[in-house]
Amino acid sequence: MPAKKRGLATPASSKTPAAASATASQSSAPNGASPEPPAQKRRRSARVQQKQDLENPIQQSKAGAPPSRAVSSSSKTPSTSRSADPKPATHPKASKKQAKEAVTATEATTTTTTTAVEQAAHPSPVTGATAQTDVHVQLPVPSLGDSASTSDSPPSSGFTPSYWLLKAEPESRIEKGKDVKFSIDDLAACKEPAGWDGVRNYAARNNLRAMKAGDLAFFYHSNCKEPGIAGIMEIAEGASIDETAFNPKEPYFDPKSDRSNPKWYLVKVRFVRKFTRLVSLHELKSHGGPGGKLANMALIKMSRLSVSPVGRAEWDFILDLERKSQ
Repeated sequence: MPAKKRGLATPASSKTPAAASATASQSSAPNGASPEPPAQKRRRSARVQQKQDLENPIQQSKAGAPPSRAVSSSSKTPSTSRSADPKPATHPKASKKQAKEAVTATEATTTTTTTAVEQAAHPSPVTGATAQTDVHVQLPVPSLGDSASTSDSPPSSGFTPSYWLLKAEPESRIEKGKDVKFSIDDLAACKEPAGWDGVRNYAARNNLRAMKAGDLAFFYHSNCKEPGIAGIMEIAEGASIDETAFNPKEPYFDPKSDRSNPKWYLVKVRFVRKFTRLVSLHELKSHGGPGGKLANMALIKMSRLSVSPVGRAEWDFILDLERKSQ
């Protein structure tokens, strides 16, 4: 019989692709079973491929798609943020464009979470209107005048006063129709600091110009029956021009005084307290001999000087004299 009719002499290369596929299907089918239709075979292959994709997330990631939600939840690596959303699941049949968009969204979420964590760990300095500024607050320092009425010593505020002695006439004396009387009681009656004017001696003027607010001074009664220290006053204001020197009607007018080049000054004083007793000049001189506590006091050495300095030791000693009964 010719080879063509027997079907054995036809070479394998002469078969068509469809015939070769059918032959392969017949050879792979089990004995006694009919060959599987091509459409069913394709569906079965798709299901197998889908199962492999789900079971192998590494291959799926290489293909361009992130692992599914089920794979992320079963991963052993903990999440870096509790608020971070899990990675979105991607269907195995999703296009490469959709898979790329899903990966980009996941990376953006991770970057945002990381930035928030870094800012919480290293906060930026506050600037602008909300910045905290050091506010340095200056506390008021009590002036000597506030405490002078209760103490003859300076307060512990860092201020070191100087001490002085100023003379005034407590008994009436008329000059140019005006009474020049001024006593410790007259100062106590003043509601405001009084100007200590009428000083026309250069040495006394220089002492006035050296005074500063807060200094203390003895009020000395002079040119009277019993001269002596009658009380304490405070320098309320430092030296300023004595305007009475330019007024012809004033008792201590100086015709040679020039307003453009003034030479006489005054200070303003405030009442502190009156002594419980007058410390007389006679008593002061009794301690002014050689080796005495007041041996160098300007009042004793320059008795005609109306404004003179007082040393701190001399000041304290005179306060002790006042407390002693006579």
